[in-house]
Amino acid sequence: MGASKVAYHISSLLQILLTIFLFLFIGATINDIAWYADNAFMGTEEVAYIGGITDIVIGLVIYSIIMAILKAVKSPYKKIKQTSSK
Repeated sequence: MGASKVAYHISSLLQILLTIFLFLFIGATINDIAWYADNAFMGTEEVAYIGGITDIVIGLVIYSIIMAILKAVKSPYKKIKQTSSK
């Protein structure tokens, strides 16, 4: 296995890990905002904190929405670029 293949596998693994951390970060942030907002409006500390898997799911949903928007924005540009290069 060449050095470029090793580098490719390492970079793809890092990308997967980064994506998982991004899911966790986005989900946990939204979960925290909802938790604090609920405490502020209801004036109670007895709100059940949903963590872990819910964070990943919320993050995954938002990440996929962002990726879908980016894909929709980029795809016309790619088509124009492909036709102009032919």
